[in-house]
Amino acid sequence: MFARGVVFACGLASTAGGTVLVVAGRCVHAPIAPIVNASARLRSRNDHMTTYETLRRSLPWRQDGSSMHPTRTTVDSRKVTADFLSSRDRWLVALKLTRWPTWLTSAGLGQAIGVAVDGRVSWMGLVLGTVFVVLFAACVALLNDWCDQSIDGLQRRLFPEATVARPIPDRMLEPLSVLYAGVGCGFAAIGFAVIAELALDRPGLVVGALVALALFGAYSFPPIRLNYRGGGEVLVMVGIGFGLPWWQAYCQSGAAKPGGLVLLPAFALLALAEAIGSGLAHESSDRLGGKTTFVTEYGGLAVRQAIDGLVLGAMITWAILPRLAPEYATMSMVLPSVGVMAWSYSRLLAARSAPDVETQHGVADYLQRTRSCILRGGILMAVMVAVVGVLRGGIGGA
Repeated sequence: MFARGVVFACGLASTAGGTVLVVAGRCVHAPIAPIVNASARLRSRNDHMTTYETLRRSLPWRQDGSSMHPTRTTVDSRKVTADFLSSRDRWLVALKLTRWPTWLTSAGLGQAIGVAVDGRVSWMGLVLGTVFVVLFAACVALLNDWCDQSIDGLQRRLFPEATVARPIPDRMLEPLSVLYAGVGCGFAAIGFAVIAELALDRPGLVVGALVALALFGAYSFPPIRLNYRGGGEVLVMVGIGFGLPWWQAYCQSGAAKPGGLVLLPAFALLALAEAIGSGLAHESSDRLGGKTTFVTEYGGLAVRQAIDGLVLGAMITWAILPRLAPEYATMSMVLPSVGVMAWSYSRLLAARSAPDVETQHGVADYLQRTRSCILRGGILMAVMVAVVGVLRGGIGGA
């Protein structure tokens, strides 16, 4: 009992320490001079265009000074607009909320697998699992920005008109602020994992959370830094395709080997498809920055073909699961998801065949359709797994 109390106290301390670091990160102000200093003198946002014209004539957008990327003599209106963002809005940009649906879909599928074990919902497991994935996703978004600030800066210099925000290169946030907040979210996530393990009696949840952080460290941080050595996409597949769903299923049910895990190989293929596709949007900067990805190694055409094959393989795997594992998967469970994905897949193939697929707009459209196909399939599968599990009174697991 004493040992459990000590561990619980450590979890609370970790959560509190993480909260302190997050607050400390928010207190570090970004030195966005000279543009912010000039724009701070505005009386209202209605003066934006007038001020932009003034800045455009007087302030260069400073670059690295090399011959390939000379100093620009104009200021991008998107960057000037960014100077008007509140502190809250800047942090929302840094958290990359547009990528969170992938995290939440992975976690939701895991929770659904856990619900399906006994056909009932552990509301505490659902809440603690949700808090953990939110904190962990925030940690990954912030620390990955901090680790990639040099190559993100290169991308901004190559494509100054790009609409994707880069919080550190665009001088929205101070790098130290991002680092503090990211580390704080990581500590808080571990703290909640400790609380979940003790409150739900789930031995191993903390170890699983630490392994997840170790995978992310291998992805972004030296000396391993697989994201720069050609293994980042595989780590994403392991983490989002297998690790996070298992952690959530165990948190929800307490079963280390729930029957619904048979769904994860196909979902891992979808996670890999999205991971290798993410490099399409910044192929040029990755090449110049010395980053090795599937895209820089094999080119955009091969990667798009691989994505199409992975998505198709995932659909086929889910479709034949009722034959391979009838005790855990039924046709009513998999058919709705496969049907929706088949419709989305046709739109994905149309985007791949579009004449502008190599342009920035074409790449964005292709990636958006890829994510839509994956998310629709994953979300619907999670819903159907939970519903079938509840109706059947559980599908088993150990």
